[in-house]
Amino acid sequence: MNLPPTRSPSYPPTNRPPPRISTSVHPAALPRSSVRAVPRLRANLARLLQRLRNLNVTDFESADKPPLRLEALALSVATDVRAILDDATAHYAMNPTTTGLSAQHILDLASIARMELSGLTAIINRESESSVWQRVAVCDSVLQVARRCLRALDTVIANVEGLSPPVDDTADETALAVQIRQAYVEMNRVVVGDDLPDSETIRPRLRAAGNCIARTLGRSIAPAIRVHDRYTMRAFQQRIRDALLSAGHDDAAIDELLRIWQDLSNFTALLLDVNKREELRVHDRDTIATVLEAIDGLTPAAPVPEAHLATLRACEGRDPELDALLAGGSSVGTLRQCLERLHHALTATIAPPASTTSGTWSGLL
Repeated sequence: MNLPPTRSPSYPPTNRPPPRISTSVHPAALPRSSVRAVPRLRANLARLLQRLRNLNVTDFESADKPPLRLEALALSVATDVRAILDDATAHYAMNPTTTGLSAQHILDLASIARMELSGLTAIINRESESSVWQRVAVCDSVLQVARRCLRALDTVIANVEGLSPPVDDTADETALAVQIRQAYVEMNRVVVGDDLPDSETIRPRLRAAGNCIARTLGRSIAPAIRVHDRYTMRAFQQRIRDALLSAGHDDAAIDELLRIWQDLSNFTALLLDVNKREELRVHDRDTIATVLEAIDGLTPAAPVPEAHLATLRACEGRDPELDALLAGGSSVGTLRQCLERLHHALTATIAPPASTTSGTWSGLL
């Protein structure tokens, strides 16, 4: 039987490249010389971001069934985000940027985002016995991290490649954060009131608080409120409803109403921690700087023009002194001192731009 000759070591090597194998741990590089690699990568980023925009976590909140579909969607999104991170890492580990700028920031961002997503998806996989709202909250965290990661990655790629930046949606996010804070300020004022409630006023106070919670949860901003906060609001609604429908009017019933009011007061005070969000700190700093410039040169004893007070009302909830001046009016000199103090504090707490940091969450996600 005639067998084909055995290939000898001196046989000319074939020009066919070996098969390319890609894994999440060792991603295969995108084509080195391909001019389409970066546009393709940014197009994939844009498609996944649009998919995330179309996901509404509140559609999956239910007290009587587990959020299995939401968990599956969150895990699918995390997988797709990691694939994009792998592509970006593989490409920029082997290819210099067209502008000559360092791509190390891209590699740092991808590494940190991958670790964060892995931690959150691990929680999803082991929390099948947790409450519905806890499971929904973890999924919401996955989607939020994915959004921030993709936006940051697209922005950094555009910077290092000298390309046009992505559409900036931070303005919409800032406006949404301002509306959420305004809702929290209203809720806190309704609950706390001007004085402590007593046996005669506690029921109307709680009834007004319950109505305010209902208005907040019924507004278009509700899906952007943290899952835990939405759940807690609904729990307070139920407590208030049950207590008000109770036929008891003795001391024990009044004490229960007062305990609900105390718990609700503490909760609404904690909601004002929304001021720690980076976009609100930047918004308030810039708004305050604008008004400081506008009142520069005005007589200190003169009243502040209403137009400037209206501008500052977008910062309500930031500082008790500022809130009091907005409510009761102020002289230019008094307002200037307050605004200078706040501007200095906000400037000191705002993180530096992303281009000046590397390897940490600060400035990256």
